[in-house]
Amino acid sequence: MTEAGFGWNLYSNHDGVLVCIAGNPLARLCDIADRVDLTERTAVRLLRDPEEAEILTRIKEGRSNCYFINLDAHLRPPPESHSTVGELWSTILGETQSQLAEHRA
Repeated sequence: MTEAGFGWNLYSNHDGVLVCIAGNPLARLCDIADRVDLTERTAVRLLRDPEEAEILTRIKEGRSNCYFINLDAHLRPPPESHSTVGELWSTILGETQSQLAEHRA
């Protein structure tokens, strides 16, 4: 079966947006939307949720944004809340916590 034949994803679009930002904290909204195959309007909505949960911080730098991911933030909902964003990502991306922290610097 081809990739297009799958009607679902293991990870959410929120994950896709955050992984894109982790790879490039200076990514433009249009680039994030293109990479995750979303409209820009949907990308804005998906960025708003982790911002409200204090997982993502956006800092305006001139006409651009710079994003910072809080690796110490706890996951939600409660079944996963014992783990942090950094712990999850270190498992998924195969990087240690310190390597992930270097991406933040």
